[in-house]
Amino acid sequence: MNPLSGKPTQLSAPLSVALAPRQTISLEAPLATDLVLFRSARLVSPSPRQAPSAPTPAGSSQIVDEILFIDRRVSGYQSLEAGVRSGMTIIELHPNQDGIVQISDALEQFRVRKAVHIVSLGDKGVVRLGAAQFSNSTLGLYSSDLKSWATSFDTGVEILIYGSNFGVDRKLLERVSTLTGANIAASSDRTGSSTLGGDWELEQKVVRVNTAAIATQLAFQPTTLNTYAATFSL
Repeated sequence: MNPLSGKPTQLSAPLSVALAPRQTISLEAPLATDLVLFRSARLVSPSPRQAPSAPTPAGSSQIVDEILFIDRRVSGYQSLEAGVRSGMTIIELHPNQDGIVQISDALEQFRVRKAVHIVSLGDKGVVRLGAAQFSNSTLGLYSSDLKSWATSFDTGVEILIYGSNFGVDRKLLERVSTLTGANIAASSDRTGSSTLGGDWELEQKVVRVNTAAIATQLAFQPTTLNTYAATFSL
C-alpha cells in the first residue's frame, strides 16, 4: 500500500526486465518467479561491462557490490546509465509509483556488499523518489521500509544520495543511517553541471561503521560527469 496515495503498490502496467545489454523483454503478465524481480522498478543491467548472471532462484538473493537506483524523471537518465562505472547494477524507478516502495521491493532480491546509489531530484531536505516525496515530515511513513533495507546490506554498506540540497537536513540523514544501519553521503548544494552552478561532491556525511570516511566513489565515470548538462534539482 502506498502510504501517500492510499493506492496498492501492485501494478497492472507492464514490467521490463533486461536480460542482457540492449535486450529487454516486457512482462505483460506474471511469468516464472525467477524473472519477475519486483513490481514497479525496472532492472536495466548488470551494466554492459559486467556479464549478466543467471536468473535468481525464488527465495534466494543475488549478491552484488553496488546498485544504482535512478529516477526516470532525471534529465538524461539514459545517458547517465550508459556512463556508469564497471560492475554497477542499474535499476530505474518508475516516476508514477512510490520510489521508496520500489527500492524496498528490489532490495528483497539482492544482497548488497558495498554501496547503494540513489539518483533523483532534490531540494532542501527533500528528495523525490518516483511519486513519493521523502523528507523529515514523511520519514515516519517509511521507517519500516528503511529498516527492511538493512536486511539486504552487509556491514559497512554506504548509501549515496545525489539529489540537490537533500543533505542540508543532517538530522534526517542521521535518522536514515540509524534505520538502515548504513553510512550516508548526500549533497548539501546543487548536484550536476558546473555551468548550472552544480558540482559532484556529496558534502554531508554520516559515518556509523567500519570506516572514518565514505569510501565509495560516485557511480559515474569522469567523462559522464564532465559532459552532463543538467542538475538533480527539483
